[in-house]
Amino acid sequence: MPVKDDPAVTAKKQEVRDACVLGDFAQLQKLAGSAGGFLTDELRQIAWPVLLGIPLDAEGHADVEAASAMAGISKKEDSGSWESLPPHRDEEQVQLDVNRAFVYYPTHANDAEEARQKKALSALIIEVLRRYPYLCYFQGFHDICQVFLLVLPPHLRTPTVARLAVLRIRDFMLPTIDAAVQQLLLLPDILRMADPPLWNHLRLAQHPRPFFALSGTLTMYAHDVQSLGAIARLFDVLLARPPAFSLYLFAAIVRAHREALFATPADEPEMLHHVLSKLPGRTGGDRGTNENFSEESGNASSPLLDDLIADAAQLANDYPAHTLPAWRSIAASSVLKTADDRATAQSKSRPESAADKPLASGLTVADGERLFHEHVRELETAERRRQQVARVRQILWQYRGPMRAVGVAVLVGVVAVALRRSGASVGGGSSFLTGPVAKMSSLLSRVGIYIG
Repeated sequence: MPVKDDPAVTAKKQEVRDACVLGDFAQLQKLAGSAGGFLTDELRQIAWPVLLGIPLDAEGHADVEAASAMAGISKKEDSGSWESLPPHRDEEQVQLDVNRAFVYYPTHANDAEEARQKKALSALIIEVLRRYPYLCYFQGFHDICQVFLLVLPPHLRTPTVARLAVLRIRDFMLPTIDAAVQQLLLLPDILRMADPPLWNHLRLAQHPRPFFALSGTLTMYAHDVQSLGAIARLFDVLLARPPAFSLYLFAAIVRAHREALFATPADEPEMLHHVLSKLPGRTGGDRGTNENFSEESGNASSPLLDDLIADAAQLANDYPAHTLPAWRSIAASSVLKTADDRATAQSKSRPESAADKPLASGLTVADGERLFHEHVRELETAERRRQQVARVRQILWQYRGPMRAVGVAVLVGVVAVALRRSGASVGGGSSFLTGPVAKMSSLLSRVGIYIG
């Protein structure tokens, strides 16, 4: 059921348009979080590109020429020129996922119409991957792209999805899933601070990682939400907020089902994990609509989407991401630490009542590529450090008998003194450094343990 055009709705629509024209990101964030979000797809066609850094033209619509240039598409290119680019390594998997798309929405008139939609979805995903070949496709990216396909006009889809992929969900498009899993560690911190009893009840289900939240956060909830109206409204706030907001939203969903979770025994982590993973698909839609997150969730006790967003916003305000213990383990090049938060920047730089000048468009896709490769290097360094620590532990365990007799500090101290006297490098040619002592000294030094 569409939102009725009463005076309040009409006024809000104008507020959305004005905020887009002014580049008032703080106001857009406020409007995205209020009832109904941006209200209509017509307004989303203006607001979503603006939130992703695409400017408006003189008529107040997303600037097609600027959008194309920002995606690396020249004015001389025709719409199919990307097809001549080298194939991306993940195209076979893309096609497998596209074949399973459009399960819940929209309702196609016939098979031919559905086939056309799938062809357009495949083209959108593959064009982005070919234009940015360093990106790695992940299963669920097609769910996100499906929403953009159904909401945005064709000329805006590629540049908008490209900026989303490179600047907002880049952590999920790395060669490994490590960065995505690392983000999940913020969720237990949020729950522990906001609701200690609930966090304690879910401790076993969250060990070693809260993988139950991976599908929702990885796909911006597009894999779980079964209504186009609800997921589009949810995208409003996810695009208007910093990327970490997705984790606060999951925490809000968990808190909304607190009673049901406590009814499941804490010593049944597998059952709790199953229940938690299904929560995003059991959550209600907006007030004044009959659109629910899933077809089977229309009961009156389902928490409304507006309420969840409000609770998530309160959690983000009370427990900012940079104050969470797990924040320290997030890579410096992660989207969580590099994505623009222009709403906060504006609110601090001028009164909330007006935006005199729109801020600059922020990061470019070239910046995103640089950060992508930096992140890859950070992950590789972290993996080498992890392997070295594991080797040190193995050596320490293997020679625990001799070390018990002389003590680790004395043993390593003797090695350090011998190194200084001999002038040999760690693991070098001193005859003293042989056998287990040399091996242990070398390994300890590689992980940053230096004595003497």
